[in-house]
Amino acid sequence: PMTDDAPRKESEAPRSGVGGRPTWLRLAGIAGIIHVVVFVGLGAAIASQAPLLDDSPDEIREWFADNGTAVSLFTWLGPAVGILLLIFAVGLRHLLASTDVDRAADGLWSRLSWTGVVVQFAASLVGLGIWGALAQESVIDGIADGTLLAFSAFDSIVFFVCMAWASTLFLGAAAVVIFRSTVLPTWTGVLAAVAALATPVGGLWILTDGDPAGPVAGISLIGGLAGMVFVLATSVIMLRQRATPTT
Repeated sequence: PMTDDAPRKESEAPRSGVGGRPTWLRLAGIAGIIHVVVFVGLGAAIASQAPLLDDSPDEIREWFADNGTAVSLFTWLGPAVGILLLIFAVGLRHLLASTDVDRAADGLWSRLSWTGVVVQFAASLVGLGIWGALAQESVIDGIADGTLLAFSAFDSIVFFVCMAWASTLFLGAAAVVIFRSTVLPTWTGVLAAVAALATPVGGLWILTDGDPAGPVAGISLIGGLAGMVFVLATSVIMLRQRATPTT
C-alpha cells in the first residue's frame, strides 16, 4: 500500500542493482539531515546579527570584534555544510532524473536544480571568504572605512540575495518535477515551491527596509524554514527508499 511519506513509483524507479536500499541514496539522505541540523545550529544565530547595509564602519568593526571566534568557526565549517547539501542534491537529482517529466525535457529540470545548488555553494564560498578575511584583527583594523563598507555591502548581497535566488533555481525546478510526477509526495513539492517563492522575495529585505525583524524579512524566514523542512523530509524519504532490482 502507498503511504504519503514514501515516494511513489515512476515508470522507471531509481535502481541500485541489488535489493534493499541504495547505499548512495542513503548517504545523500544522511548528508541532508546533518546539513539541516548543523546549518540551523551554526548559521542562524550569526546570520541574524550580521552587519547590515546601513551599519557604520565602527558598528561593523565592533560586530567582528565581538563575534570573531564564531565567524572564524563558521568560515571553516561553512564549506563542509555546503558540501553536505551538495551530496544531498546528488540524490535529489537522481530522483528527479528518474521521472518521465525530466526525461521528456532531456534532463532539463534535474540539471537546473543541480545548477542552483552549485551556484549557491559557490556564492557561499565567496561570502565566507570575505567574512573570514574581515574577522582577522589586522584586516578589520587596517582597512579603510569606504572599503570596509563596500565589502560588507557586497557580502550582504551575496548571502541574502544571490544565495536566495540560487536557492529558487534549486527548489523551484524540483517543485516542478514533483508536481508533475509521482517521484515524491506532493506535499514536499508544496514545501519546495513555498521556499522557492518566499526566499528570494524575503531576501530583498536587505535592499528595502533593512529591518531583519520586519515583514519582508519574515517572508524570508518562512522560505528558509520551508526549504529546511523540504531537505529534511526528502532526506528521510531517501533513507526509506527501497531499490528496484535490475531486470
